[in-house]
Amino acid sequence: MGQLQTNCYVIESQGQALVVDPGDEPERILRFIKDLKVTPTQIIATHTHFDHVLGVDRVRKETKTQFLIHKDDLPMLESMQSRVRQFMGLEVPPPPKVDGYLKDGESLNLGDETIRSSHSRSLAGQHQLVQ
Repeated sequence: MGQLQTNCYVIESQGQALVVDPGDEPERILRFIKDLKVTPTQIIATHTHFDHVLGVDRVRKETKTQFLIHKDDLPMLESMQSRVRQFMGLEVPPPPKVDGYLKDGESLNLGDETIRSSHSRSLAGQHQLVQ
């Protein structure tokens, strides 16, 4: 998705979907969800670099779905605009508001599947990985 070609995932089970890392092409994501004929239940960011969250607000508005991150990623999200301006010289919209936080090892029910979140740290920042 977007100029940086960020991977976005739509995980589907029994007509429900989890949208992971909605990058900067929300119209494309919404079209894909509509074509799949699924109902999103949550939007999750694996981490909060700007290219992973630019589509959150539009997807959330259209699907009336909550946006979740790991709490350790909140500072990165809150400083998104200034970081992008400083390191890339670009202006981006304000970061999306977080609706809730995922905990390490938390289970998410999706249709007839259970997805477990796993939080890890790397040199690039904190990541919320969905397995």
